[in-house]
Amino acid sequence: QLNPKIKKWFYDPVDTSEYIDYLDMIEVPMYLSLIQKRLRNNYYTNKHSVLADMELVKENCYKYNEDGTIHEIASLMYKRFKSKIEWVIEEGQVLLKFVSDDGEIIHSHHNLSSDLKPLLERYSAESGVSLKSL
Repeated sequence: QLNPKIKKWFYDPVDTSEYIDYLDMIEVPMYLSLIQKRLRNNYYTNKHSVLADMELVKENCYKYNEDGTIHEIASLMYKRFKSKIEWVIEEGQVLLKFVSDDGEIIHSHHNLSSDLKPLLERYSAESGVSLKSL
C-alpha cells in the first residue's frame, strides 16, 4: 500500500480546477499512476527514462510547492523508487523489473539483439550498473 500522503499528493494528476495556476508553472505534469500505466504497457525502453519520469514528479513538486514536508516526501519517494527498479538481461530480452511497496512485481520486456548484449554487459562492468540475471 502507498503511504496515504504519497497517494494523495502524487498518485493522480493534479486537480487543476483546485490548483488553477499549476499548468502555468509546470510544463510537463507527471504522476505515479501514469508511470505505473507506462510500466505495464512497456512504454519505457530503458531504466533512465522511467527514472526521468519519476524525477519529474519530484522536480514538479519542488517547483510548485514551498519548501517543507512535501519536498521531503517527494525526495524520499524518488530515492525509494530508484532503489526498487533494476534491469535484467535474460535470454535475448531486457527486462525492467519494479517491485512496489505492496509486493507487486511489474515487468516490462524488450527484445535484445545479440550484438547489443555484449555492449550492455561491458557498460555494466565499466559503470557499475547492475544487469542481473533472474
